[in-house]
Amino acid sequence: MKRKLALLLFAAIVSAALFAGCQNKNTETPDLPENTENTDAPNTDDVTGGEAGGTEQSGEAAGNGEAADSTDPEQKTDVTEAAGFAEAYLETVNAFNDEYKNAENTVYNLIDFDGKGSKELVIFMPGLVSMYTYANGRVYTLIDGFGYGVGGNGGYDYIPGGNVLRGFNNDYAGAVCYENYYHVDEKLRFKPFYEKDLFTTLFEDKNHNQMPDDDEPIDTNATYYYYGENELSKEDYASMQIEGDYQPLVGDMTFDELKAALAK
Repeated sequence: MKRKLALLLFAAIVSAALFAGCQNKNTETPDLPENTENTDAPNTDDVTGGEAGGTEQSGEAAGNGEAADSTDPEQKTDVTEAAGFAEAYLETVNAFNDEYKNAENTVYNLIDFDGKGSKELVIFMPGLVSMYTYANGRVYTLIDGFGYGVGGNGGYDYIPGGNVLRGFNNDYAGAVCYENYYHVDEKLRFKPFYEKDLFTTLFEDKNHNQMPDDDEPIDTNATYYYYGENELSKEDYASMQIEGDYQPLVGDMTFDELKAALAK
């Protein structure tokens, strides 16, 4: 119980830092993770906000929260053939714990991410989160080992049933702050909502390289808003943020509690 409370406290601290240090400052729109490959978290549909225009993205997640692109579900290699939902998820948990060797510090959750009625499995340990879904007798990896609260990452939250994941990341000690939005498409691919980076800076990014140069002094009292190379007004930037009742993407169940929940 103490370990579970410690993990929840860790997530709460990360979430608080997320909103204190990177609120209203967005992360890149990285490509989304394939359902199979392990990718680090990015630097980071039917809700208010801009249209989903993200192109498929692939490869390892970059420092600002990019994730790898997904492939067609029929091409997944990390799927688990299983007789049922509960057995498949327990096999997934066992495989995860075999890989990371940290079961005593790992907690779990069952959430409705996309509003389609099935439960997604969340596996959370300090510094890392994964998420899986079950369809067609298989488990598909939606998030594969995203860094959580490390390396400038502020963690992830989601809109229950809304098919929206949000992640914050910052670079240069908070001088650049990204806000990433993702969703799961009909082929179970994790994809960004936007084609370009949505972010804020504490300096005027004159050459659009997303880093403070010698002629771009940092001003902690100023905020500049960008979508890719386009500078936005504060109001236009806010119109691209996806609003909703976000909840932290963390675990809140022990392994025994997860087994009991799956048995229902």
